[in-house]
Amino acid sequence: MDLNALSKENRNNFINSNKTFIKNTIIEMQKDKSKEISEEDLSIGIFAFNNACNSYIVSMGSFYDYSKAVIKNHILEYLWEFSNTPRLYFSNDKLEIPHEINEAEKLAKNKIYAKEIGILNELLKPYNLAYIDIIKSCSYNKNIKDDILNIAFLCSKEIFILNLMEENKDIPIEKIALLTKYKVEFIERWKNYILALIIIFSNNNLLYLKSYLNISIGDE
Repeated sequence: MDLNALSKENRNNFINSNKTFIKNTIIEMQKDKSKEISEEDLSIGIFAFNNACNSYIVSMGSFYDYSKAVIKNHILEYLWEFSNTPRLYFSNDKLEIPHEINEAEKLAKNKIYAKEIGILNELLKPYNLAYIDIIKSCSYNKNIKDDILNIAFLCSKEIFILNLMEENKDIPIEKIALLTKYKVEFIERWKNYILALIIIFSNNNLLYLKSYLNISIGDE
């Protein structure tokens, strides 16, 4: 991609030419894909896209993969900070806009994912877990996976939970049960998966992995 398009001089034109991409990224995050995007949502998306323009470097892979990850992460953080926490869902729906990706960008993307999985493995080591263990422990039931997703996202925003994890190298099951209103037995059954998601949500170096989760947002 021509990096001149990201320059301050060309920024407004570049953003305007990519509004459809920004809108589709927001739609991709909505559980109800037919729901009209509000001006507020679009403003959040444009703000995040502009941030992506400011921070992008070629080694980050495809600009559009990177900007999509930035937009998704910013929307999640905004909703947590400024509105009632909505229900999150794992989604299989993607509304892609085709952009040409050259071989160098594909290679960079693969390296980034490999790097982030390596980072995750290092973060999981103190808990005697690895990425492959998390894959194996994942439930195939979508409702259960969505419950785990919401538990982990909530816990990732609670400093006292993160501090207890760091101190004890385990998740505080009973405290999480109290916080989230789920049964202790449920937290215990899926604790490895919950733990991994908490780490992903709470770590700023796992931007692509967060985007890879393909989360959509809906009402309770």
